[in-house]
This record gives sequence, structure tokens and C-alpha cells, in this order.
Amino acid sequence: MPIKRITDPTDFDATLAAHFEGESTGPTYVVFIGSDDPGTGESWCSDCVIADPLIRQGVRAVPGAVLIECPVGDRAVYKNNPDHPYRVHPQIALTAIPTLIAWTADGPGARLVEEECASEEAIAELVASITA
Repeated sequence: MPIKRITDPTDFDATLAAHFEGESTGPTYVVFIGSDDPGTGESWCSDCVIADPLIRQGVRAVPGAVLIECPVGDRAVYKNNPDHPYRVHPQIALTAIPTLIAWTADGPGARLVEEECASEEAIAELVASITA
């Protein structure tokens, strides 16, 4: 399963446009997560740490799927920042992390937010929403 990472939120639109204009024909899933803590190598977001392996497992099960990871920055950059680029982006309108969105060339589809991302059943349903 290819994984792409968008490290700068200002690159989001261009990266997705290029992705869908390219050769990718498989389902695409976008996950918004807390950035890695340099001290631990894991996300500062404990919910993200729990959800990450489940999301990867669910997406990996889909032939040709692509996962696009979008770290939101460190805790100080994201928390209590109503002007964060992913919060104000009209197609994303991020309210919490982790958030997993099934994404097509037409834009965002089904999404899972916070604790929903820790449910294997919910992930399977979301994955099926664009593979059916």
C-alpha cells in the first residue's frame, strides 16, 4: 500500500490534485493525525497512536489503495487553534484527530472521527464506501 505524507497543510490541495491526475486508480484515504513527538517517535495524540495500526490494516486490505497522511503539527500548533489550515479548509473542516476520510476525485466522502478510528468495524465500513 503506497503511503504519501503531506507535511505542509498549504500543499494539501495541490498534492491531492496531482494524485488524482496521476496514474492512481485505486481508492484513496486521507488521515489527519498528530505529528510525531521527536522524543518518542509516536504521535503526541494518544487516540492517533491507537488508531494508526488499525487504519493501516484496514486500508492495506484494499487492493490498489493509497493512504495519504496529513500530520497537523505539534500539539501547540493544532490544539485550541481555530485558524489551523485543516480546520478552516472548506472540504476538510477538521474538528478532531484522528480523522479518516474516504476521498475521490470529486472530494471527500465518508469520514470517521476520533474514537471511531479505533473501530475495526467502522474502518471496514468506511473502506467499503468507495470500494463497492
